[in-house]
Order: sequence, then structure tokens, then C-alpha cells
Amino acid sequence: MGLLRYGTPEAKQGGRMGEIIQLTAADDHEFDAYRAVPEGEAKGAVVVIQEIFGVNIHIRDVTDGYAADGYA
Repeated sequence: MGLLRYGTPEAKQGGRMGEIIQLTAADDHEFDAYRAVPEGEAKGAVVVIQEIFGVNIHIRDVTDGYAADGYA
């Protein structure tokens, strides 16, 4: 599939590999995160840090693209 770049037909068709999960911080504050995993064994791992606008469609596209390329 390759990297799903923001605004590409693949991204617009909803080719999502990930899901929203909930994390709990040490002070018990709960927040949402987006997690995408590749099909099969991962080549490695990548952590994508959100920008000021939160986990928007662009951040999900970037994360899904890494997962499509084999990274967790």
C-alpha cells in the first residue's frame, strides 16, 4: 500500500489501519491516542508526536502510512 499521504485518494477512501485507544498517565489523567500496527511482523517502531492541533486526520494519515510500510 505504501505511505498514505494527506489528501491522497487512498487516505480519502478511509484506508485506516489504526484505532483510537485510551492511555492513563501516572497522575491518573486519561487521554486518547491513535495506534496503528502493520499487518505481519513489524520492522521497528515509530512514535509520532502530535502538533498543537491534536491527533487530526493528517497525524492519523502519517501514522497509518508508517504502519502500511511495516512499522508499529
